[in-house]
Parts: sequence; C-alpha cells; structure tokens
Amino acid sequence: MDDRELLEFAAKSHGGIDYYKISSEGMHLKGGGVWSPLQNGGDALRLAVALQLEIRPGTGAVSVSNICYRDPLSFVWYDGNPNAATRRAIVKAAARIWQETNNDQ
Repeated sequence: MDDRELLEFAAKSHGGIDYYKISSEGMHLKGGGVWSPLQNGGDALRLAVALQLEIRPGTGAVSVSNICYRDPLSFVWYDGNPNAATRRAIVKAAARIWQETNNDQ
C-alpha cells in the first residue's frame, strides 16, 4: 500500500477528512490547511487518540494496536528515525482498521 492509500484509508477511519487533493505534503483540506499524519506528529497523535490506539515503542521497532484487536495492527522497523516510524505505524494501523471494518465494500 502506498502513502496515498494509507492516507485515504486512515482519513476514512478517522471519520472522513474533507479534502480536494493529496500531494507529498499530505491531504489538502477544503477548509484550508494540510492533514499529514505521516509527517506531522500532532496530526498523528490526534489520529491515535481518536482511534484509541496504543503505541508501543521499542528498540528498533514500534507497534500499534487498539482495544478491539489482540495482536498489533501495525509494526514498523526503523534504524534512524523512531518518530517517523511511530507516525507511519499509527497511519498504517488506522488504515488497517478501516480496511478490516469495511471489507465488504
């Protein structure tokens, strides 16, 4: 899954984000601004809180789960940037939640 799909699915999981385009910066919102949880820690944290995600950083990896799932929803290895890995793990978990709860669509 590429970053565009991750953002689209994460936005749907978050309840829908009203946007007009996606670029390398993130989702450009119709009301102004950019939603970019892959690059912005605040956006990623708000997404994690909204979805009640549990973030488990470790040495060289981060995993993310929530109360509805026993196993981690996402697991991201890193070797240099734990913050970027954590943001990516949050977005991957959000995307997976949407995919798994909408698998009949």
